[in-house]
Amino acid sequence: MSIKKDEISDADIFGVISYLEKKISSEPEGRVIDLALLFYLIRILQKTNVDFFVKGGFVMQYYLGSFARPTVDVDIIINSDPDVLAKKLENELSAYNESISFKIGFYAKSKASAGYYYDGFTFDIDVFHFEQKLTQIRLDGIYGPMLDRISPVIYEGPEIVQENFVFKGVPKEYVMAEKIMAITNELPRPFKHAVDVYSLIHTDVDVLLLKHYLDIILSQDNEVRKRLGKRTGPYVYEIKEDKKLLGPFFWAIIQAGYNVPAEEMIKEINLWMEKNLRD
Repeated sequence: MSIKKDEISDADIFGVISYLEKKISSEPEGRVIDLALLFYLIRILQKTNVDFFVKGGFVMQYYLGSFARPTVDVDIIINSDPDVLAKKLENELSAYNESISFKIGFYAKSKASAGYYYDGFTFDIDVFHFEQKLTQIRLDGIYGPMLDRISPVIYEGPEIVQENFVFKGVPKEYVMAEKIMAITNELPRPFKHAVDVYSLIHTDVDVLLLKHYLDIILSQDNEVRKRLGKRTGPYVYEIKEDKKLLGPFFWAIIQAGYNVPAEEMIKEINLWMEKNLRD
């Protein structure tokens, strides 16, 4: 890709990323702009001085290439009260003086429950180019001691955000562990997690590290199950026939660039887990 600096010398931030979008011709259209805005948000999060690791679909962009589903949100882990993050983030967003601006439109936190076995939080952040609203970014996360149990990876971001821009994120094995738990536990979960696991089993996975994070997440889930009076018997990593994987599964498959029937995908995932995760 040839970038002519004179074509963007007078452009603002949105002009630069729009230029890159046209040059790269991303699929689907707008993917470069979406990812650039997420990188800007991560940079602002760093200025809050709240320790966090990026996880989820954003991390998958680094490992899955063309099989990474598009993402328009950022998932993070923190070990502090998200109310603290909310206050500091609001201060940083209000001080961010660029042609692109961010504003918190919604914030909520929740405790572990029968629907989700972790303490979590959600921000909906509106993105503006001057006075025009461009999009909305979802910032999701979990909070608690999990952060201290993860060995982070240092990821490089694009120079359009900041020269030598890096941030801390979880290894792909942690993301994979979360998604395997989602598709094998008793709770209804989106089919997209199965698609991501299918992609990941076709990469070079450190199985010992994956098992390490599975054990940590399972231990945390079982603590919640006990508080709720649920059973905590032997756990089998298998997508069972009665598992509720919520759709639309066809859209999740298409997003990742596959033409594989759902039943075949689930069968291959189960065979991989039987081979690698059953002692």
